[in-house]
Amino acid sequence: MKQKPNKSYKEFSYRWRKKAVRVRPPFFEKEIVEVFVEVQEVEYYDRNMLLIVAKFVEIVKVGETIEDGLKTGKISRVAASPWSSGLLKKKREDVSVVSYEGKKTLRRSSSYQGHSRP
Repeated sequence: MKQKPNKSYKEFSYRWRKKAVRVRPPFFEKEIVEVFVEVQEVEYYDRNMLLIVAKFVEIVKVGETIEDGLKTGKISRVAASPWSSGLLKKKREDVSVVSYEGKKTLRRSSSYQGHSRP
């Protein structure tokens, strides 16, 4: 099921949810959220995929905010192409590496040679 151009994100999400609860055996809330995020259009999926552990209602609120951003031009639409999702995923993998070296101690060199330590 896809979002219709003349329907709001909220209408789409609740229509989708109504159909999802009819599935037998029933989905758990977590499964509903996972599948719902997976079926999103690229503009929504790219931003909602990090919310996979959120509640369905929270994802709908974020989706409405994304929809408003798309309508006002604050968020640009992503052109869907066969390789775009792989490229975006690769960029995320590159950025996800964080390095931490810990606290370094500074040693001051002294030119004074008068005292020696045992």
